[in-house]
Amino acid sequence: MILITGGTGLVGTFLIRKLLEGNEKIRALKRKDSVLPSFDNSKGLLEWVEGDILDLGFLSSVFDSVEKVYHSAAVVGFLPSQRKDMYKVNIGGTANIVNLCLEKNSRKLCHVSSVAAINHSLNGLNLDENSSWTDSSQESPYAISKYLSELEVWRGIAEGLKAVIVNPSFILGPGNGGRSSTRIFNYIWDKKPYYTNGGTGFVDVRDVVDSMLILMESDTASKRYIVNGTNATFKELFDIIALNFNLPKPSIRVSPFFSSIAWRVEWLRSLLTGKEPFITRTSAYIAQKKRFFSNENFCRDFDFRFRDLSETVEWACRELQPILS
Repeated sequence: MILITGGTGLVGTFLIRKLLEGNEKIRALKRKDSVLPSFDNSKGLLEWVEGDILDLGFLSSVFDSVEKVYHSAAVVGFLPSQRKDMYKVNIGGTANIVNLCLEKNSRKLCHVSSVAAINHSLNGLNLDENSSWTDSSQESPYAISKYLSELEVWRGIAEGLKAVIVNPSFILGPGNGGRSSTRIFNYIWDKKPYYTNGGTGFVDVRDVVDSMLILMESDTASKRYIVNGTNATFKELFDIIALNFNLPKPSIRVSPFFSSIAWRVEWLRSLLTGKEPFITRTSAYIAQKKRFFSNENFCRDFDFRFRDLSETVEWACRELQPILS
């Protein structure tokens, strides 16, 4: 039996689909309000279980007969108000998963982390798995929570757990509604004209899933790998998306100065209206930074080729266009 947390998220959805193709028996966790993706479960291989990874009693019961665990559940966000939930779920939830893997003698754990846990404080042109974490006032609560959640996995490894960690860059794929990376496609679909100086690594969700499966089926343990397809600026990504949607490319560059004004205006607006700000101090800061990542270690160790950014965007736009229209 394979246990998957975060089964309704972008990574979880494509992971389940891939495992079902291989006739694997799956138990997937979902929250009460989750919208279930559509799967071909005609063979009855997929079992959905409703509950909270912070509920140890519930979580203990779903570990029965589980041999492999894919832990992809996480709270993602840039809002200060989300800090508490991110710390509880991302750190506390991971601690629970690690403890039960040890207690129930699960054979192997794959923890889905993020390149945010590598180092978010400085520009970097070739960051890799050895790039050390640096505490900084510019760190987002999300980045801190993912770094600390990795420490829980390393603690489990020290206690005898067989585990691997993947650090995906910005994951692209046709997600559910306005969640995950779908927001960036929505941004271009809505003909927004703005772009920033920043850039980062981007990776196809299918490559993330394939890398997780490769690691779990291998003898590799006690290691983490960056999974990153292409390093590009946000402008380059926006232009490719616009081309595939046959829409105008964003043409107005937002400078760091105007970004600093924008997040303050949004903060004031949210204070007066009670609505979430479109941009925060942290997201404005990140949007101006270039942080590029090396995938050399994973490609070398597993003879792997990541999909090109253009291929990924073309696929995602083709899948999303009927939904957005």
